[in-house]
Amino acid sequence: ILYVIGIVLETTADYQKRMFKAENTGFCNVGLWSISQHPNWFGNLLIWAGILIMNAPALVDASAMVAVGEKASFFEIVWRYRRLALACLSPMFIFYLFNGQADGSLTTTVELAKGKYGSPEYEKYLASVPKIFPKLF
Repeated sequence: ILYVIGIVLETTADYQKRMFKAENTGFCNVGLWSISQHPNWFGNLLIWAGILIMNAPALVDASAMVAVGEKASFFEIVWRYRRLALACLSPMFIFYLFNGQADGSLTTTVELAKGKYGSPEYEKYLASVPKIFPKLF
């Protein structure tokens, strides 16, 4: 379900922006773009989180299971879940890249956008709308 929600959000956000740009100049602040500065990135994060959740059972090492009634050591537990732990790094890394681009710490896109759309309305948008995770209430 998370995967499907992500696909719908990302596709809808891209469509809304395309339609907005076809009829307007300036920055897109309608639809999903009114509750997140990057709703398409949020959708992408949901897609990858959904993929992780769908594959989680296959990532747990069944061969490292302990017999019923036996106690597993800490190392055995860690070893059993090692692939799942490594797979969790993927959505976290994507979030790091998206967040770094959104706040300008990895690229100059924030400064370029301010130069392109620099207006009091755009500054208010940046200050009041969350970067990635939508503000629902």
